[in-house]
Amino acid sequence: MSIKIYSNQNTLNTLKSMLESNRLAHSFLLYGDVGVGKKTIAKYYAMSLMCENYQDNPCQKCITCKNILNDTHPDVIWVEHSGKLQGFSAETVRNICTDAFIKPNSADKKIYIFADADNITIQAQNALLKLVEEPPDFTYFIFTAKDKNVFLPTIISRIISLGVSECVEAECRQALEERGFLSDEIDDAISCFHGNIGLCISYIQDEKLRETVKLTKSITDAIINRNEYELAVAFAGLENDRNMAKTALTLLDKQFHDVLIAKFADRFIGCYPSGSKRLSQKITTSACEELHLLVRNAISQIDSNVNLKLILSALCGEIIDAT
Repeated sequence: MSIKIYSNQNTLNTLKSMLESNRLAHSFLLYGDVGVGKKTIAKYYAMSLMCENYQDNPCQKCITCKNILNDTHPDVIWVEHSGKLQGFSAETVRNICTDAFIKPNSADKKIYIFADADNITIQAQNALLKLVEEPPDFTYFIFTAKDKNVFLPTIISRIISLGVSECVEAECRQALEERGFLSDEIDDAISCFHGNIGLCISYIQDEKLRETVKLTKSITDAIINRNEYELAVAFAGLENDRNMAKTALTLLDKQFHDVLIAKFADRFIGCYPSGSKRLSQKITTSACEELHLLVRNAISQIDSNVNLKLILSALCGEIIDAT
């Protein structure tokens, strides 16, 4: 097993330049959409920091690299999530604040990876602030999140923030072929998730994600046809699964993004480009912006644990009114 990074050369060059000039920052944030490879780059950089035979890149063959690849290195700690929102609690952070000053087990560095830190609490961030500001010489922190704005300005000002983006579709196809997926599977996945390797893999392997995409397309068609019954039926398929509902609404919001650019560009981010093109001919820009706000509000309500059936029922009516 080894890691291969696609695109994101600027981010890799920044990390590499710091490493080779021996001017390492102790805290990094890798931010970008789900599936673009933030955790993969975090692991790759951990190997770069600790590799026994580093020459331009981590060798990925020494015992240290292999242990990091297998998530078994005692000095590369993937911090555990907690709570319903799978954030990082203040208690977890306080324990890390103590453990961070204990010397590494087998390496000369210790790395804490806060993966998918989108729901890290303000209390946890405040508890972490002094450690990030004045870490031990041997301790490093890597955070990953969809949006860097989930962190307090006081945290952001003390870490290096680097964006991670999806690759071009040709590279995504190559990555999927290297994993042994069939041509038809790859075509279908890329048509929905373009250059996002992680989401393409999930789409091929996860029946629930394929069903979620199908429902998102049905919702889009119902909006195009302004058919409240079809829209209600599609939303009914999401009523028993909060995660599925949130994913579908997130995908739907990308459809509205594509509607707004459909007249000016041909590079879409949503799972249903043809639907976005047709919807762009049916609704005004202001209506599309209103739909975006309605969907973002519904996602926020899901995160706040409001009754899911009520959220979707209200959203159904609001979408028809807006169009």
